[in-house]
Amino acid sequence: MPTHSGPNITNDGLVLHLDAADIKSYVSGSTTWYNLAGTSNGTLVNSPSFSTNNRGVLSFDGVDDYVSISETDLEDWSISTWAYFDYDRNRNDIIELPMSTTNNSGQIRYELSLFSGIQFGSISFDSTGSIYFGSGGMGIWNDTPTWFLHKLTPSGSLDTNFQTELVPEGARTTHTTYIGNDWYLYNSGTNLGNFQKRNKDTGELIYNLSAGASSISNKFVIDEENRKVYHIGRYTSFLGETRKYVCKFDLDTYELDTVFDTSNGLNTNANPEQIFLTSDGYVYVIGPNISNYGGTSINHIIRLDQSGSLDPNFNNGGGFNDARDVICDMDSQNRLVCTGRYFSTYSGSSVQKLIRINTDGTLDETFNTGTFQQISTPGSIVVQSDDKVLVTGYITSYSGSAIKGIVRANEDGTLDTTFAGSGSYGSTVASNLRAVEQPDGKLLFLNAGIADSTSTYDGVNFSTAFRTDSSGSIDLTYDTGSGFTDSTRRSNMYTRIKNTSGTVTQANEFTIYPANGGRREPQFFRDALNGWKLVTYTKDSSNTFRMYFDGEEVYSKTYSLSSYQNLDLNIDQLITSTNDIGSISIFNRVLSESEIKNTYKAQLSRFK
Repeated sequence: MPTHSGPNITNDGLVLHLDAADIKSYVSGSTTWYNLAGTSNGTLVNSPSFSTNNRGVLSFDGVDDYVSISETDLEDWSISTWAYFDYDRNRNDIIELPMSTTNNSGQIRYELSLFSGIQFGSISFDSTGSIYFGSGGMGIWNDTPTWFLHKLTPSGSLDTNFQTELVPEGARTTHTTYIGNDWYLYNSGTNLGNFQKRNKDTGELIYNLSAGASSISNKFVIDEENRKVYHIGRYTSFLGETRKYVCKFDLDTYELDTVFDTSNGLNTNANPEQIFLTSDGYVYVIGPNISNYGGTSINHIIRLDQSGSLDPNFNNGGGFNDARDVICDMDSQNRLVCTGRYFSTYSGSSVQKLIRINTDGTLDETFNTGTFQQISTPGSIVVQSDDKVLVTGYITSYSGSAIKGIVRANEDGTLDTTFAGSGSYGSTVASNLRAVEQPDGKLLFLNAGIADSTSTYDGVNFSTAFRTDSSGSIDLTYDTGSGFTDSTRRSNMYTRIKNTSGTVTQANEFTIYPANGGRREPQFFRDALNGWKLVTYTKDSSNTFRMYFDGEEVYSKTYSLSSYQNLDLNIDQLITSTNDIGSISIFNRVLSESEIKNTYKAQLSRFK
């Protein structure tokens, strides 16, 4: 059987191979594109043009040029094509494959989402002073791409040795990061699996716990001494057992703790948002939708013992009157310190927007903040190692003193007048400012929004982050450069199924979109897509669909036939709508990643 040539190129299972560089496949001016792997040739329609670039390519106009081929019916299949991206000419499609079979519906979507916000709960440090934090998708730091988890060196520069995998199909929002005593990085979040273990130096994923629970809003705390993980999320089962939004499992074996039983726990749709572990083994769980636990009415805060039962000594007497946007931290005496936008009472007592809650659930009357208001959503709250309380948000005054965006209170709640930061921020609005205390006592602030001319501290403009000493004096040695740029944009690449024929009720079409509408994307993204790319799709009998760029897997998902009735390949027309196509190959089996990489390497000199 005639096949395409070249070292390490896979021919096994090849049913179609069209190559514009091979004279046996195409001669300039011909309307036939001969199949080097069989007798089912392609017919060129509407005269796509031929050029000798890259030894021979066909240029399609993106409007009505296409190549028609005989029907190919495959259950397991791979499609591979060398296609040229010319992003700036607004050619959104690489290659489209309309299919003629019925009962195909749904959408497979590959979406590359850019940085859309830093998560305060996911900032952590290692002993060297490096910082780890998450964002809502991809970030571009000083023109360098970094995916959903980021690491900065102690001086503030991006650690380019640390790169997590590029995760497709929607934004991945990291809600918790933690550097364990074992020197591994642990993280969780939305669409990230339920719990992940990583190499803290490289970002490599070591273990991904997919516990069959919802992938939304997973958060955790770790008991280092007993090697246990306390976990919250939007789920009612975990590792096959009934657990209502809270569970506990082993850090090393990932086995569920059967003693800590929350199967008769939180009310439906409680969806807790915060979790804290006390030094004496109790667990605080907080959320605005918490209304009862095991049938016991309770407002917004619960405290559980090691059996997963309510602590009978903790009675919040009604709790917050409104717990929306409440954020808390825990002090050295296991007391919660909380701030928020909407609450005005706690357990029936009128309060300011910063309170401390005793370990028995009562309001700590000794914590006196005077007059204090969070005008909008707070940015962050940090109880420092000395139990002073640092708050960022939309803050204008504290106990009668004018404040701009950042304030620190003493342990008794009074204004800390020794802290230089209370009047140093360039705006009263610091709702996007996240603060954290480093192990050496320095304070790090990260801007989770878009830096502008008001993003100043002590008169110094900053882009994404700045650092101060413990007194609030700015540390000018900490330099993040331009930090994140294009922080609110998204870039989408779609692979989808849709109707393409008036005679067919529904049909498949696999398409990659390197743009989202007509919006210009960041230069880094355009540069990454411009030029020749080997784009490969595979689909197996279990309906696992994978996509590769230049031999590297960027997408993998198994689809349910209840939503995607048929992902078999039934082609009667192949439409290409990019500028140039060098070759197209179809296999009757699933190619391995190594086979795809070998093809890429073997043909690299021609296309790159």
